[in-house]
Amino acid sequence: MSEALEESLWHLQEINELLESSVHQLQEDSKQNDDLTNTMLQFKQVYELVPEFDIERARIDLNEEVEPIIHALGDKLKETLNRRAIDLNTLKQKYELNKLKLNNNYNNQSVGNDDSIENDSESGGVVVMGSTTNEELEELKQLRVKKDELQKRLQELKN
Repeated sequence: MSEALEESLWHLQEINELLESSVHQLQEDSKQNDDLTNTMLQFKQVYELVPEFDIERARIDLNEEVEPIIHALGDKLKETLNRRAIDLNTLKQKYELNKLKLNNNYNNQSVGNDDSIENDSESGGVVVMGSTTNEELEELKQLRVKKDELQKRLQELKN
């Protein structure tokens, strides 16, 4: 058993020597890398004073380049908003006219007058329009009410 222990001790000493030489070799190899990293990572900060004139000139140049673009984009945005507002008004007016037209169709159908159905078919059904003012819409509403009253009177007279 002492032979086995001696042999184990001898192998452990060899491994220990091998590890020591590996550590020494790694230390030697890392010196080159340390020198390289130390020289590469060293830097100098250089501060340079820039005259205020140069700073002001850069601001002016930037404003001359950017401000026209900003103004052009703002103008395009205003145009688009104006177009959308006009489109919105047109759609509201179409809605009101179509609503009146549907109400008239419903009223005429409930009365059951054949002449009113012919008049509706002549008027073309649902209205599609361009630009109309609010005054014209109010006048149209009043005319529709007056037309309905006259049709009711006519219906009464026929009966």
